[in-house]
This record gives sequence, structure tokens and C-alpha cells, in this order.
Amino acid sequence: DTLRQDLQHSTATRFEDPIATQFYKVPFCQAFDLVRGRRVFLKGGIAYVPLLDFVHILSNEYSSRLQRALLMTARSLPALEDDSRISPLLKGISQLYTGEDYSKPGDDVSGTISLGQLDDASRKSYAPCMRHLHEVVRERHHLKHQSRLQLGLFMKGIGVTLNDALQFWRSEFVQSPRVGPEKFEKGGYAY
Repeated sequence: DTLRQDLQHSTATRFEDPIATQFYKVPFCQAFDLVRGRRVFLKGGIAYVPLLDFVHILSNEYSSRLQRALLMTARSLPALEDDSRISPLLKGISQLYTGEDYSKPGDDVSGTISLGQLDDASRKSYAPCMRHLHEVVRERHHLKHQSRLQLGLFMKGIGVTLNDALQFWRSEFVQSPRVGPEKFEKGGYAY
């Protein structure tokens, strides 16, 4: 009962309801960071850690276990390299990737986007910066050189064909009073 009162007094300013707060008993040496920040109650070599701060204890424990495991692995690696069965696996482990391969289109994806799909795709799927460029070119019918390069490369990356991209740029730029159809064809906008 006195321990509960001590916990209540030590954490009264940090928690709205110190009575309902759960505490974990942890050896003092595992809670140095929390002790330094005066976030725990100490008694008899035991740190009473509130539930909200217990994540610090867990992350410290995880880090120390990971360090020990990496050190053990580093010590045993020379012996493993001598084993003819394991050495090819160890040499190729850095190139292994076990996640999904997104470089190949799936069954439901054709890998190309047509001109008719660009506006819908820009609203649903484009990155915010590319969506902004797409909206600007649709609104003003013109983009500065660097922005044209960025949007053009992005369109190429999502699967817009060269002919479709040229048609897109032509349809936008001929509407601009700055460019027009003649300047588009002669002025180097069709790159």
C-alpha cells in the first residue's frame, strides 16, 4: 500500500490517473535512460516503469540482443566461409531479395497507359508532385523546360508510349497562346 502511494506521488504530474497506471518492475541497470530523465520510481534497486515508458526498456533489450547476435555471427563467419556447402550461399546473400518483384507487370496490369487514362490516373495514382505538374499543364497548357522533362520521364516510366506522349504534349501546347501549332513543330517542343 505504501508502494502504491509512493508511485502515485512520483507520477502524479505525468499521468491523469496514476492509480490506474500499470507499472513494471525492472532492474535499475536496465532503466538508465529513464532514471536519468527522472521518469521512473526507484526503490531497493528496482525501477518501477510506467506502461507508457516500457517501450524504452524493450527497445534497449532488443538492441542489446541484436548486437550480441551480430557479434556471434561475425565470430562464426570465418568458419562458415571454409565450408564448401555454405560459401556459395554466403557469397550470393547480398543479391538475394525475397520480396515481391514489382518490375514485371502482374496478370491484371498491361504495363501501358493510354491517353484517355492519364487524367484519371493522375487523380488516383500519381505522386503529388507529378499530379501538380499534370494539373498545371492541363490548366495553363504550358510547362517550363525542367518540368516538361520531369513529367515526360514520369509518363515514360508509367508506360505511356512515345506516340501517345507526343500527342499529349501537342494537344496541350497548341492551345497555349505562347506556343501554338507552328511553334510546337518548329520550336523544338516535340523532343
